[in-house]
Formats: sequence, C-alpha cells, structure tokens
Amino acid sequence: MTSTIYKKNNNEITTIYCTKWRCLFLVLSIFAIYLIMNAEISDQINDMRGRNKINKNKFDKIKSGKGLVDFEEIMQNAYKPNGFDVDLLEFSIISKLKLKKNQTCDQIYDNWLNASKNDIPTDNPLILLKNNFTLNGYSTISECYFNDSYKYKQLNNDEVSSISKKWTKQNIDEWITQIKDGNNSQLQISQYPDGISLYYATKYYNIIAKIGAVIGSYIPWVETMCLANGASKIVTIDYQPIKIGHEDIIYLNAFDFVKRRNKILLP
Repeated sequence: MTSTIYKKNNNEITTIYCTKWRCLFLVLSIFAIYLIMNAEISDQINDMRGRNKINKNKFDKIKSGKGLVDFEEIMQNAYKPNGFDVDLLEFSIISKLKLKKNQTCDQIYDNWLNASKNDIPTDNPLILLKNNFTLNGYSTISECYFNDSYKYKQLNNDEVSSISKKWTKQNIDEWITQIKDGNNSQLQISQYPDGISLYYATKYYNIIAKIGAVIGSYIPWVETMCLANGASKIVTIDYQPIKIGHEDIIYLNAFDFVKRRNKILLP
C-alpha cells in the first residue's frame, strides 16, 4: 500500500499509519495460516506414506506351506504359474487376483467320470496333482479321508433330521439375516476356522445378481454367505441327494451335472 500525504496534520498521519499496521498484521496473519495449513498437509502426506509403508510391510512375510515367505515369491511361484495376475490396491492388505485367460472345467469333469468307474479305495486314495492343488506347495494341506456316502453307512434318523433342518428356508434365511446384520464372528455356521475369508472374498469381489455353484456341500454355509452378499441363485452340486427348502438354492447331482454339462440351462 502506498499513500501520498499533502496535509501534514496529526489526524491524517495517524489514520494512514494505523491503516498500514493493520495491513501488515493481516498479511502476517494470512502467512501464519498458510504455514499452519502447509504443516498439516505435510503431516497428512507423511502419515499416508507411513501407512502405505506399513501395508507394504504386511506383505514382506506371509505364512505359507513353505513357512514365512516374501509376497513377491508367492506371486512368481504360485499365482503367475497358475495363470493369475495380481493387483495390489494402495492402502489395502488384500490382493486381487484375475485370470489372464478364461479356463474351462472340461478336463476336471472328464477326470471325475473316469474316477467314478473304479471302486472306492479302502485306504487313502493316491494323491494326484498334489503340487498343483497346493499352488506349488505354498498352500497348507491337512490330510484326511472319509466316506460319508449314504450307500456305505447305516444312517441315524436323528442325524438325517439334523442335516435336513440346516437346509430349510427358515434356517437359511436366519443365517442370511445374521450375516447382513454383521453378526459374523466365524458365523458359527462354517465348519472351517477360516470360513470368514470366504465372506470377505464374496463381499468385495462383487457377486451381486450372479449365479454361483458350490461343489460338495454338507452344511449350506457357503451358499448362505453368497446369497447374503448378493448372489441371485446358488447351485449346490453333490453326490448325495439333498432336499433343499430355499427357492434360491438349486440341487444338482454331481454326475448328472458332469454328463449333461453342455445341456443344462440354469435360470
């Protein structure tokens, strides 16, 4: 601010003098606010960088079937050899896998049919393609073998009744409500301790309005999670006949499905 004074009286000089100090105070105040805001922005950027560094560190070592390994090692030796690319989202500890090209299940179905021609072995069947099944050994595996076929055991009426109740519309709808309400601490319906991972996978992968299939199902916990997260229909494929009371779950016999896989039309 510049001023020219023609009348040098005390009142005029005092007025201009005070105005200049006010302007100087205003400039200094704005500059101070700028410094404070700049410091806050810098702190936020540093905080974001710090959190990003923490998230990246979470990928440094991951528990696997081969012990603690680098995430990069899993990407190169497990995901990519099996036809997957990996998207690492910023500030996320969950990696998103995507197939490089579409795959079909024809070879798997043909193997099913060939295996069904043989008698059920009395001992543990020979483990085929174990390396592929465990993502080149990086996935942990627990060994067990049991034959729960209705044909090979005497069924207990109470057991049959207990299993049937799990497939009623009332029971499944209660589970769906429980999941949607956020009461999903292990959901108490999964028979596996890591079943909660399926909930988050189906929630964030976006299965809304899609049709899914569950192969091998004793308790409809997978079907329930998928319906709760937006799937329109679920097809349960099993060797055993299952009486399902829910309109959004369809049963198909495993071998019928394989034999007629090119002719079956789903709703």
